[in-house]
Amino acid sequence: MTSARTESEVGLGKRAVIGSVMAAVGVVGIVLGVLDVVGKPVAWAGAGMALTMIGVALASPLLGRPVIWIVGKVYRATFGEVGKLAEFNSIRQPRRTAATASALMIGLTLVSLMAVFGASSTRSVTSQVTDTLRGDFMVGRQGFEGFPDQVRTKVAAVPQVKDVHAMKMAQMLEIPAGHTTPPKEYFTDAMGRHMRAIAGMEATSLDKMFPQKVTKGHMFRTDGETIVDEKAAEKYHLKVGSSYRLWSVDAQRPMTLTVVGIYTTGKGQPIATMWVSTSTLTSAGLGDKDAFLSIYLKPGTDHEQAHRALDAALADMPLVSVMGVGQYTDQILVNVNRTMALLYALLGLSIVIAVLGIVNTLGLSIIERTRELGLLRAIALTRPQVRRMITLESVVIALLGAVVRVGLGTVFGMVLQRLLADQGIDKLSIPWLQLVAFLVAAALVGVLAALWPARRAARTNILKAIATE
Repeated sequence: MTSARTESEVGLGKRAVIGSVMAAVGVVGIVLGVLDVVGKPVAWAGAGMALTMIGVALASPLLGRPVIWIVGKVYRATFGEVGKLAEFNSIRQPRRTAATASALMIGLTLVSLMAVFGASSTRSVTSQVTDTLRGDFMVGRQGFEGFPDQVRTKVAAVPQVKDVHAMKMAQMLEIPAGHTTPPKEYFTDAMGRHMRAIAGMEATSLDKMFPQKVTKGHMFRTDGETIVDEKAAEKYHLKVGSSYRLWSVDAQRPMTLTVVGIYTTGKGQPIATMWVSTSTLTSAGLGDKDAFLSIYLKPGTDHEQAHRALDAALADMPLVSVMGVGQYTDQILVNVNRTMALLYALLGLSIVIAVLGIVNTLGLSIIERTRELGLLRAIALTRPQVRRMITLESVVIALLGAVVRVGLGTVFGMVLQRLLADQGIDKLSIPWLQLVAFLVAAALVGVLAALWPARRAARTNILKAIATE
């Protein structure tokens, strides 16, 4: 008995060492990805998260003991000897317990990751819209796609409208030094790291559409001049007087811009990294359509009435929408909400997998422990106590998988948010209540999974069970 236990502990020790080494290497990969010190941050972080998840899974038979110990303390205080037996039964087969708990690994890790990402996306988008947009209403299409200039004319003709400010957009690729065109890999980069959104507007519209303030240099005055967001200027090593060569994706020709000013958006997220005059875009064969309108109403105007009037004016143009700040936020969050729907679908799938895994493990455990259960029934345990013991074991297994994986998924969600900070997901939000709900759901999974095995164990024939070899 001692020898078997020793061999088991040695085997678990080797697993723990291998798992710990893999997890440590994974953490290094995550750090390298987050800090972007060797390039390809997403690849490094993704590989690091995969290694960490596998390493934690390998080491979970020993890593899970603190969870079992804490739960065991609660069990002993609440259920007495039955709780003590449940704790012991969970510990004595650590590999099986950990393997069953791993049924929750992929599902709950991914679900927790997506929960953090979804909450961070919602917070980031809401904050950006609130801090970035000005005006009473805005007109636009999904993804800042262009629309005819006559939309602006029709909006300006609405009696309740005081001012209309327009923005045009163009997608450009940077041209590195020593090249006449962007390298081929720039065109196929899925992350769009070399793509620059260039926005055009009238100089008088500065700070009318978005909260922008030139902190260095001056506003653009002639064609070919640009002002650059201060974060982009730091990232791309631009300063007042710098020349920046770009390639027009639409016009298929180069453009050279001179930086004449650096601007800040305060708390807001810049709509574009660079701004130029509308004539700069149109002279280069770009920006022939408006991408966004900011509408200011006359003082004392009823907003609902004005909204109806604007909708009526654009009734023959169904592709454009008139929106308030709240409506615009909701439109942007459509994709986030779709992701959250996927999240709950994955949660449901993980619950099904977990239930089947735990039912199978408990069923095998009961078969192997037939004689033991018969002796316990003969000595002291009643049928309800046997059912309670098996149910408590099931809850331990479920919580073991949930605590580790929810924690891991939360960390991975924080990593993903950090990787996408430059893409607009710049606010971290951890949905604590939702994560706690996952743990509660895991405990309920344990209870549900134990229904059949507990019933079978309680109905064990005492004499036949004792006679079992």
